Amino acid sequence: MGRFGEYFKMAIDSIRSNKGRTLLTMLGIIIGISSVIMITTIGNGLQGSIKDLYGSVGNVMYVWPGEDAETSPEAITEIDMEEIRALNGITGVTPTDAVSGKLETRKGKFDASISVGNPDLEYTNRLDIIYGNFFSDSQSDSGSMVCVIPEDDAQKLFGAKKVVGQKLEVEVAGGLQEVEIIGVSKSRTTSGIMAMMMGTTDKVTLYMPMSAMGVWGYDFSYATQIYISAEEGVEASYMEEETMNILNRNHGFTNEKMFETYTAAGEQDQMTSMFSMITVFITVVAAIALLVGGIGIMNIMLVSVTERTREIGIRKSLGARTTSIMVQFLSESAIIAGIGGGIGIVAGVVLGLIVCGILHMTAVIPWSAALWATLFACGIGLFFGIYPARKAAKLSPIEALRRE
Repeated sequence: MGRFGEYFKMAIDSIRSNKGRTLLTMLGIIIGISSVIMITTIGNGLQGSIKDLYGSVGNVMYVWPGEDAETSPEAITEIDMEEIRALNGITGVTPTDAVSGKLETRKGKFDASISVGNPDLEYTNRLDIIYGNFFSDSQSDSGSMVCVIPEDDAQKLFGAKKVVGQKLEVEVAGGLQEVEIIGVSKSRTTSGIMAMMMGTTDKVTLYMPMSAMGVWGYDFSYATQIYISAEEGVEASYMEEETMNILNRNHGFTNEKMFETYTAAGEQDQMTSMFSMITVFITVVAAIALLVGGIGIMNIMLVSVTERTREIGIRKSLGARTTSIMVQFLSESAIIAGIGGGIGIVAGVVLGLIVCGILHMTAVIPWSAALWATLFACGIGLFFGIYPARKAAKLSPIEALRRE
């Protein structure tokens, strides 16, 4: 341990005497490791955001007209929806669509996105009602001008969350109608990056009966797209297969692609896979930077051997063993790589936290990756220090002392 301490002191002294050159040598290690840590931190944050997003969406499936029904979409009937609703594990089935509108309160003017459906919209959209109620079957059947809004939108519109009973003057397609708020749902949070990717806007959201849209001239009696929600644990493949069986049987289709499906679980897997591939790609690029950094260490150690030839000759003439000389230079290269690795870890963690903070994501620092990156950096230093160390160790004392 004492001898290693001596080697460490000698390595530090050598680094201090060539600060600029050593820093430039460490840059490849610093950039490589900081990139690995930063990208892994951001990747973990993105995957966490994806998991949270699709966890809030729930186990849902969307059915819409397929490629063979582009010109004349097939209507999905109430009978179709009742049969799908009767499947094991299905919690809701609703026709779905959205229209845009405008509204104004004392807090200002707002653009509105009106999501319409039947009462099962509460389950397919996983709306947790905290004040009031969701609209009922009777309100849906009669086309009542009622709505449910998220609590954040209630705060925007009125400066309060308990707004059940308040009226909104909603303009759609040039027509103005009074809509009563009968419920307030809990708002779902979405990270900044996921909000951008999912197209989240500053519009306020209203959930209304589809039948109410008739006052604005919309005819949604011909449903061509539906949302289906299921209990947690119900396989997406089961939902898709059973739903398509019902639709094809009821409409007499065989091989035609009249309907297509989308599941949140499948989308989550695709996005997770995509981000994982991006993370792997950037990690490979960072590994190349580490390799370049290792070559830089080998170069600086070769220069160091040349500069310290007389020192090596003196040490060998005083009885220093070949192994001692080799370990000295290996220690120096490992220490340079280790210091670069430490700086890289700190830089990577800081940059990862900054980026995750900007994107409003929860940063998940990969400490295991940091440990492996440090070990890898030291390994790079040892590996690329072998040749210079062997060259130094094999110098003849007489030849070394002859050199200036």
